[in-house]
Amino acid sequence: MPSPHREVEARALLELLWLVEPRERRGLVLVGEGEQVSEVARSLGLPIGTAF
Repeated sequence: MPSPHREVEARALLELLWLVEPRERRGLVLVGEGEQVSEVARSLGLPIGTAF
């Protein structure tokens, strides 16, 4: 059963994402969508440790 607070939790997460640098934010989104971390790091020019 979904949390009754799901919308509030999602909004809080989105607010936190805006604190992350844009390139790193994009990496988080791509990995969250199922992209391979190593590929995300390469394509965005991020250090592999940052991508992980």
